[in-house]
Amino acid sequence: MYRFKQLAEKELERIKNLLLILPKRDKPPKGHVVKYTGKNQTTYTYRYKKMNAKGEQESISINLGDGSGKNAQKVKRAFFLHELTNRLEKNVSVLESVIKRYEQYDYDSVNNSLRGGLSDIAYTGMFNNQLSSKELEEWSRAPYEALPADQDKKHFSMSGDSFRSKSEVIIADTLTSYNIPYRHDARIDLVDASGYKAARYPDFEIMTPQGKTLYWEHLGMLKNKDYANAIGDKLHVYALNGIIPGRNLIISAETADGEIDVREIIELIESRVLKFFK
Repeated sequence: MYRFKQLAEKELERIKNLLLILPKRDKPPKGHVVKYTGKNQTTYTYRYKKMNAKGEQESISINLGDGSGKNAQKVKRAFFLHELTNRLEKNVSVLESVIKRYEQYDYDSVNNSLRGGLSDIAYTGMFNNQLSSKELEEWSRAPYEALPADQDKKHFSMSGDSFRSKSEVIIADTLTSYNIPYRHDARIDLVDASGYKAARYPDFEIMTPQGKTLYWEHLGMLKNKDYANAIGDKLHVYALNGIIPGRNLIISAETADGEIDVREIIELIESRVLKFFK
């Protein structure tokens, strides 16, 4: 829900780009098409009116046959492009109005809009108590679309979840030790640089009591060029959708030898996550 404005902006950009490549229209097509259904075949007739040399309206009928000929395709194209352009232009107006008037309502957006230093005061009211520990646990265990399981998930956490690496198990168990529920490899729908929907699967997703979503990516095989490129693409799509390191994205990494420092994981949790659970 917090990505709505970004999604709307991407959709607006995509529609405007589509309008640029569509043929420029002069006037809406005249008349209408009549469909005739007989026992053995269906035929179409295009009817419209035009002014003749005497300044009188004259009815014109063009036989389009079964609809497969060039004339039928030309008529269909004219009406289709007219309707498509109408809808796109209407959607541009709607989206521009919505984007202009829409206000984000996540905790940070509301808090940062407060004046007089109020944003610096810790708030323990409605937002902080919105989700109880029980509700967060139910959220983490509720069914969700996850990355398809594969044979590489041979490692198990204390809670019984399966993971591809021991490092992910360490992160999961450390989160559990702090009573922080999480989802693993849960699908999130984003928008890529071309404006198309792009599904991504963060290693960990954490919901805070305030309703803020945190994501955690653990980088484990950076020596592998293909893996590093895939991570780069993933982080790029994240950034396009407002998922930014230092804000709502936590990143941990292994050494070149594949080692992980548990103390760094603890530091990340205590500095980046626990503040939302106090």
